[in-house]
Amino acid sequence: MKRIISRIAGIAAVTLAASALFVSCNGSKAQKTIVETVLQERYGKEAVLDIKSVCIDSTTIKKELEYRKGLLNARLAANEKHLAEFIRDKHNAAANQRKKMIAADHRHIAALDSLDKALEPRWDEIAYRDYAFTGTITTPETKVNVSEAYIRIAGDGRFISMDNKIRGLRQGSGKAIPGYEEIFK
Repeated sequence: MKRIISRIAGIAAVTLAASALFVSCNGSKAQKTIVETVLQERYGKEAVLDIKSVCIDSTTIKKELEYRKGLLNARLAANEKHLAEFIRDKHNAAANQRKKMIAADHRHIAALDSLDKALEPRWDEIAYRDYAFTGTITTPETKVNVSEAYIRIAGDGRFISMDNKIRGLRQGSGKAIPGYEEIFK
């Protein structure tokens, strides 16, 4: 009897968690963004859409900033390693180019640290949500069955990226952080 009650409680908890995820991820703003992005950018305003979207992940500003800092620090370490090799092998032109890259990496890391401090009050805000979706898109010329696609949408509803593989969404996700793009201009 204890086992049955425990199982029912577990199922209820999973159902409640799933419904909370559904409510927070399938809001009208996200649906509207998916519809606008897929239809207007890909197929035009006259397309008819029958899409089921499901939120599969969300990332906070703090988590995305940490990820971006990690990328920059890894790139800096690799550039420093290559610089040492170029100097050792007396490849002066390549060494000079690598020095410029290292200087840029240091500037970007410092700017990202400043941005991190400025955004500290907003660390727990959603930077972006990832959605998987399937469905049918019908235009006057064609009908497209989407078996599985992924879309990344910023916390404020802006389109970031779309791909047929979840890993493809990583490119450009820094755009979800306010001020990030200005660092690299």
